[in-house]
Amino acid sequence: MLLIGLMIQLYFRSSKIDAYSEPEAVLPCVDLLQIHERGRLDISLGYNSLNYYILHGKACGFQFELAKYFADYLGLELNIVVMNDMESAITALRTGEIDIVCSDLTKIEGRFGNEIVFTEPYAHVSQVLIQRKDNPKHQLVTDIQGLSGKTVYVPRGSVFKLIILNETDLISDPPVIIEVPGYGSEQLIDAVAEGKISYTVADHHLAKYHAFIYSNIDVHLEIGNEKPLSWCMRGCSPDLLKEFNIWLNDFSKTRQFGFLYHRYFINPWNTGKTNSDFFSVKKGKISPYDEIIKKHSKEIGWDWRLVASLIYEESKFQHDLVSYSGAYGIMQLIPVTAEYFGITPESTVEDHIRIGIRFIKMMDDNFKEYVPDSMERQKFVIASYNLGEGHIFDAIALADKYNRNPQIWDNNVEYLIIAKSQSKYFLDEVVQYGYCKGQITSGFVKSIMERYEHYKNAFSEQ
Repeated sequence: MLLIGLMIQLYFRSSKIDAYSEPEAVLPCVDLLQIHERGRLDISLGYNSLNYYILHGKACGFQFELAKYFADYLGLELNIVVMNDMESAITALRTGEIDIVCSDLTKIEGRFGNEIVFTEPYAHVSQVLIQRKDNPKHQLVTDIQGLSGKTVYVPRGSVFKLIILNETDLISDPPVIIEVPGYGSEQLIDAVAEGKISYTVADHHLAKYHAFIYSNIDVHLEIGNEKPLSWCMRGCSPDLLKEFNIWLNDFSKTRQFGFLYHRYFINPWNTGKTNSDFFSVKKGKISPYDEIIKKHSKEIGWDWRLVASLIYEESKFQHDLVSYSGAYGIMQLIPVTAEYFGITPESTVEDHIRIGIRFIKMMDDNFKEYVPDSMERQKFVIASYNLGEGHIFDAIALADKYNRNPQIWDNNVEYLIIAKSQSKYFLDEVVQYGYCKGQITSGFVKSIMERYEHYKNAFSEQ
C-alpha cells in the first residue's frame, strides 16, 4: 500500500527552482511577551527515531530535549504538536497554531517565504543518498551522474528536492523527484530497506542510524556539501528569535549540549533503543504490562496512558521496588493500603495493578461531589495518590476560603497545597491534617500529566 501511495503522487522534473516559497500572508504577531502571558511554548516536532520518541516510558529525542531545555530556560510549559509533514508544520506556524518548527531544517533564507525566519544553526550535516546494496534492478550509485534517470522519493516540503535539483542540474537526464506527503525521512528509509522504493535522501546522522539497523542499505554517497540545520519561527516574533539565538550561543558550549549532540549526531545508534521492545517508534509498547493496564483502566473509565504515566512516576514499572517509606510493588502501595485491599509483596504484578487502579477509582468517587468535571478530577486523584486525600481536602477548603477555585487544580487548589508548608495555612482553622510538603505533590502531578501528553502523542488510546 505504501508503494501505491507513493506512485500516485505527482512528480517533478525541472531545473533549479525554489519549491518552498509561499505567498506572503498576514500573520498573527505573537512574540515572546504574549507567549509568556500564555505561559506555554507551542512547537511542532516530527515523531521519529532521533527527534522525538518514547523509550522505556520516557520521552527522548534530540529536538525534544533541545526544546525542553529552551522552554525551561524561558520558564514556560512545553506544548508539542506532532507533525511529520513539513508543509503542514509551516502552515501551522503561519497560522499561529505553533510558535516554532523544531526540526532538522536546512537553513536557506527565503525557503518558506520572507515571513518565516531561521534561527542560528545548532548543527551542520551533509545529505546522503539511501539505496539498497542488493537492488536487483540497479547497480549501486556511486556518484551524482549515476542518478541520471533514477526516481528519488523525498518527504513533501523537505529541502531534499531542491538539493537534488541543484546537484544534478547539469545531468542531461536528471532524476525524477517524487514528493511524498505525510511521510518523513525515516519512513522512506524503511521503504528503501524493504524494497518498496529504490532511492531516498536523508540527513547523514539519520541515515547513519538506519544503516546500523538495516545491513542492506548504503548511505555513502553525499549529495552536496554540509549544510546548517536550524529551527524556524515567524518573522513577526523577533524577540523570541533573539532570545533563542542568545540562549543557543550559551547552551551550545555546555556539557548538556555536547552530550546531546554526540548522542544523536555522532553516535546516533548508541542510544540503547534499537532492539528494545519498549521503543515506541518501532515496537509501540510503553511497558511489559500495557495489556494489563489497559484492561483494568477500562474498568474505571480512565485512559490507560494516564495510568501508565502514574505507574512510571511511582516505580518505572519495577515490581520489586521498595521505597524508603515502605511502599512496594509496581503501584507503590503503602502497607496500610495494601493490607486493606488484601495485597502483599508476594502478590502478582496484575493483582497490584488491579488493586492500584481500584484504589484510584475509590478516590475518584470520593472527589466527585467536590470536583464534578471528570478530567479535572483526575489531577486531584493523582495528587491524593501521592499525598493522601486528607491534605487535598484541606487544600480544597483553603481554596474556598482564600478565593481560589476549589474545583480547579492548576494554580488554585495546587497553590494552596503548596502553601500548606507555611504556618499561616497549615495552622488555619479549616485545616485538619496539618503541615505537608505540597511542592513535591505539585511536581508529581505536573510530571505525570506532562508524560501523559507524550504518551498520547506516541500511543493509541486502544
